[in-house]
Amino acid sequence: MPLLKLLWYYLWIAPHLLQIGIAGIMLRRKLIGLFPWFFAYTCFEVFEFGLLLAADRFHIGKVSYFSLYSVTAVVSTILRFGIILEILRQLASSYAVLERVLKPLFRWATIGLLIAALALAVYAGGDRSNRSWFVMNMLDRTALILQTGLLAGLFLFSRYLTLSWRNRVFGIALGLGVYAIVDLITTAIRSQAGF
Repeated sequence: MPLLKLLWYYLWIAPHLLQIGIAGIMLRRKLIGLFPWFFAYTCFEVFEFGLLLAADRFHIGKVSYFSLYSVTAVVSTILRFGIILEILRQLASSYAVLERVLKPLFRWATIGLLIAALALAVYAGGDRSNRSWFVMNMLDRTALILQTGLLAGLFLFSRYLTLSWRNRVFGIALGLGVYAIVDLITTAIRSQAGF
C-alpha cells in the first residue's frame, strides 16, 4: 500500500478510535446523563465513519457518496450545536444570575454571527461548477463560522464564567473549538478545489 494512502486511512481511522475510547470512558464513569449531546455526537461520529468508510470501500459512486455525506454532515452539525447549548447549560446551572444573562447574550450573539457567517459564505469565492457541492460547502462554512464564533465568545468570557482548565466542560469546548477551526480551514480549501 502506498505511503500516502496509508496516511489517508490513518488520519481517517485514528480519530474515530479515540472517540470509541471516549464513549467507553463516558459509559464507565456514568457521564451520559451529564453530557447527553456530547455522547450522542461521539457515537454518531463513529457510526458516520463506519458508514462513509464502507461507502468508500464499496465504491458506491460520487453522487451517492455525496448524498450520504450531506445527510450525515447535517446531523453532525445539529449535534455540535446541541453540544454548545449543553456547555452553556452546564455553565449557567451553577449561577442563577448567569443563566439570565447568558440566554439573551447567546441569542444575540447567534443572530449576529449568523448574519456575518451568511454574508461571508455568500460573498466568498469558490468553485461553482457543481451547484449542490457549492451549496453544501457554503452551508457547512456558515455553520462552522457560527460554531467557531460562539466557542470563541465562550473562551473570551471563560474567566467570568469560572471555566477552568480542569473542568470537563472546558475540555469539551476546547476540543469542539479545535475541530471547528480545522474543519473551517479544510472547508475553505475544499471550496476552492471543488467537487
